[in-house]
Amino acid sequence: MPEIKYVKFTLIAVERNKMEHKISGFLEIVLSILILLIAGKAVSAEPYPFPDLAGEPNFINFEDFTAFAANWQKTSGQLAGDFDDSNTVDFDDLAYLSFYWLTERWECSKMDIDESGRIDFADFAIFANNWQKSGANLRGDFDCSGKVDLDDLKYLSYYWLTEQWECSKIDIDTSGRIDFADFVIFADCWLQDVGDANYSSDCDFDDNGQVDIYDLKAFCDCWLKGATPQDIWGKFKAALATGDINEAVSYFTEISAEKYRILFQELEAYLPQMAADMGELIFIEQSEEMAYYDLLRQENGDTYGYPVIFVMDETGQWRIYDF
Repeated sequence: MPEIKYVKFTLIAVERNKMEHKISGFLEIVLSILILLIAGKAVSAEPYPFPDLAGEPNFINFEDFTAFAANWQKTSGQLAGDFDDSNTVDFDDLAYLSFYWLTERWECSKMDIDESGRIDFADFAIFANNWQKSGANLRGDFDCSGKVDLDDLKYLSYYWLTEQWECSKIDIDTSGRIDFADFVIFADCWLQDVGDANYSSDCDFDDNGQVDIYDLKAFCDCWLKGATPQDIWGKFKAALATGDINEAVSYFTEISAEKYRILFQELEAYLPQMAADMGELIFIEQSEEMAYYDLLRQENGDTYGYPVIFVMDETGQWRIYDF
């Protein structure tokens, strides 16, 4: 493996700014990056249908998954499970099914109306204010019937005084994203009670002493939420490529943001070039609250490594600390 020479990327950028160095093909590189970013984020503007495939219209469960699995990776028109109408039942459709896993159709609006994290009298006060009213998008119309009535009251009562899940708690491996890595850990704890060999309190989200269907429901509610350090870095690079300094510094820790704002203002004319200059982000190691990566680039036959450090903030989101 070639020797890696470690330097600080932003210092190199300052020196290049002073030297007024220009990269050939700059406009073509930036255009290519923007096209890739736009293409990668292209999604349908229309909401997908409720993924009920088994003819049981109020609940998404294993019967629906069985119908979905029967068409997995098949390509054709009007396939059951092709929620995004791409003519292929693929990972995009699986992500959509997972989002609704173990939810009822009438869970179209949060029970936590005031978004306080708990279903309580504050929510009931809002609910009561719309009692027996009819109309579109009424707060408290949980079954989307166009009226706040006894059916909605039953639903509110079912969740009375329950906590709403914080996805940071569901992020078992503390990667910043709820994904298959977390599911592997969770599956190993499945149906384990306190005292069992594979029981872990990290998987027992409701602290009832058993990893059960209620914990699975919480897990599915948070599925694919959150962002990895790579996601944050990609958004940061996209902001640099367009010269948006405010957006770029929003991905930094609070303690680092102002320092980099000043630096980026000095380099403002060269930010797109700087983004295009960045190499591949390589994972090095990660702890519970910090992640270390390298930017590796080939320059004049030598391999240069630019350390990048991420820190998880108090909300469970990854932020860039230094690079």
